[in-house]
Amino acid sequence: MRTSKQSCRHTEKVGPKNNNSSCTLPMKYFIETYGCQMNKYDSELVAGILEGAGYCPSLRPEDADVILVNTCSVRQHAEQRVLQRLNSFKALKLERPDLKIGVLG
Repeated sequence: MRTSKQSCRHTEKVGPKNNNSSCTLPMKYFIETYGCQMNKYDSELVAGILEGAGYCPSLRPEDADVILVNTCSVRQHAEQRVLQRLNSFKALKLERPDLKIGVLG
């Protein structure tokens, strides 16, 4: 359980699990994490599952087929930042209707 003194301000993008920069698989994912260490762990877990299913990591949301945002649902500030970030993905979704966007947390 989180106490009121714990912070969920950390933001991190999950990168490749390995150093194989020649990944040529067709589907790519992008995960952006807002929150504490537990959120980072959850994002790494999801990245591993996606890579096991044949997805490659993308360093930019513009290049991804799946965009996931992992947020701290306890902290209002993190939720507000994620809502703003999701709003910024609207243009990508309009350009690419098959793009999948999801929220974890």
